Amino acid sequence: MIESILASDEVRRFLASSPRHRLLVVRDSESIPDGTLDLGLSLAQWIKSRGNRDSHFSFDVQYEVFCSMADATFSVSGIGTVIPVSNIGILFEPALGLTPEAFLARFSKNDILVLFWSGTVKGNRLYLPDDSSNCTIDLTEINHLVI
Repeated sequence: MIESILASDEVRRFLASSPRHRLLVVRDSESIPDGTLDLGLSLAQWIKSRGNRDSHFSFDVQYEVFCSMADATFSVSGIGTVIPVSNIGILFEPALGLTPEAFLARFSKNDILVLFWSGTVKGNRLYLPDDSSNCTIDLTEINHLVI
C-alpha cells in the first residue's frame, strides 16, 4: 500500500519539487498497512514497562521515539527512505516534552514521513479528533501533501 501511495502522480510531483520536508498526510485510510508504527501504542507500552519517571524521562522519551522511528524506516527503490506512522495523538501529552510540529518536521526532513491521520484536515491544520478540538498541528512551516 505504501508503494501505491508513493507511485501516485501527485506524490511524485510533490517529491520531485525537492521540498524541505517530505510529509505525506494520508487521511480517510480504510486500512493501515503492516509495518506502520503505531506511535501511541508503542510509547504507551514503553512508558508502562519503564515504571516511574525520573529527571531523564523527557530525554528517554525522545530516545525511544527516535529508536521506534528508526525501526519502522525502510527503503523504497528509486524513492528513498520511508517512515509510515499512525496514532500520534500521544505527542500532545505535555509530560512527554514533545510537540507534534517538531516531531513531524524532524522526521520528514531526511525521510518521507507517511502519516496515517484519523482526524480532520482543514487548510494547513490537522485536528484530533475534529476541528472543534484544541489538539491541532500547524503545518504552515512544514512542506506537506494531503492525500
